[in-house]
Amino acid sequence: MSFLIRKRKDLVRLNLILWYRRKIKVKIRKHNPKTLSSNQKQEIKAYYDKRGYKNVKTYWHRYFGGFNNIFSVEYLPEDIFHPYIAATVNEMKQWPALLDKNLLEVLFPNTKQLKSVVKNINGFYYNGSTRISEKEAIDICNTHDRLVIKPSIESGGGKDVIGFRIKDKITDYKDMSLKHLLREFEKDFIVQEILEQHEDMKTLNESSLNSIRILSYLREDGVHVLSSIVRIGRAGAFTDNSSSGGMSCGINEDGSLKGYGFNQAGNQRFITDSGTHLNQVVIPAFDKAKELIKAAHINVPYFKLIAWDVAIDRNKEPVLIEYNTYRMGISSLQLANGPLLGKFTDELLELGQNKK
Repeated sequence: MSFLIRKRKDLVRLNLILWYRRKIKVKIRKHNPKTLSSNQKQEIKAYYDKRGYKNVKTYWHRYFGGFNNIFSVEYLPEDIFHPYIAATVNEMKQWPALLDKNLLEVLFPNTKQLKSVVKNINGFYYNGSTRISEKEAIDICNTHDRLVIKPSIESGGGKDVIGFRIKDKITDYKDMSLKHLLREFEKDFIVQEILEQHEDMKTLNESSLNSIRILSYLREDGVHVLSSIVRIGRAGAFTDNSSSGGMSCGINEDGSLKGYGFNQAGNQRFITDSGTHLNQVVIPAFDKAKELIKAAHINVPYFKLIAWDVAIDRNKEPVLIEYNTYRMGISSLQLANGPLLGKFTDELLELGQNKK
């Protein structure tokens, strides 16, 4: 690797480290979780120092442990996970193409997915694999009653995900015409049918598609599930993301919920807006959802760590929504479930030392 390339990579890594540190500091100032003791800070620093990470910041340990009351030295700081571990085990150079949601049907042809209606790839419209005009795209959308539109590249946190109804080519989203709405997104987006979720998932919150996020790790011996949560929207909200006010609840191995969830502010909740008690809920077909992502992960070995979003349809079948290798939502996973990597913590921390 040339000196200039190495310096450029070091600068990218430094900027990422500083960005995540600024982000967690804002959260701490805003929500003020209880502080760590001097002994706890020393334990954390000693743990990471032994594994090659010097002077580790303890902001994340304070944030997670301060809200869920689970202290552990093994919480993974985001300024280590993203710049070192994810950047090492995931092929960054492949991201722009392989992470386009418009390619999910190609990458995972045998996996049940949300049904696409119209795709826009780099400004060109497609219906399936057939190139179509903008007028044809509008006409196809107009044959549906309800649809969802979202960016297909570099999206996350439910940003710009819009559900809408249509009548005579006019949507109920700000009374925009279909033509106007499609042009608002410019290019690289996807229009999909709205999934009817299973009744058990609907009881969590009827207005949002309450999805499961599963973090998986691909090794030589197969795919391992590291952490799983269900994301639950607020009453009346269309998306389930914590950034939209929703909450995340940890999922036990058997699919039962942990009985409490957290919103982005770290507030603990035991009951959803719909009045459902979390400790009374079992995710239907959770084993099937895990098998789905294990089979799918094999198709994209460029990425050893992937956060998958899966829904459960009315027929109790798991449906792939998307997969994430950059915005993996590890903050929500650790807040709900404790330390992220389990028995693979040392292994992945060591891999993170193999800096690209």
